Amino acid sequence: MRPLFLMGHARPLTWVTFNRDGDLLFTCGKDARLAVWFSENGERI
Repeated sequence: MRPLFLMGHARPLTWVTFNRDGDLLFTCGKDARLAVWFSENGERI
């Protein structure tokens, strides 16, 4: 696994989790935005 730099939140993250298969990453930040990302390349869905 390699680190990802995720651009999509205006404020710090408060929650990060993967789905069961590990191919999706879910994030939420202090900006109250939810985001879904491909965990392999960091592309936002």
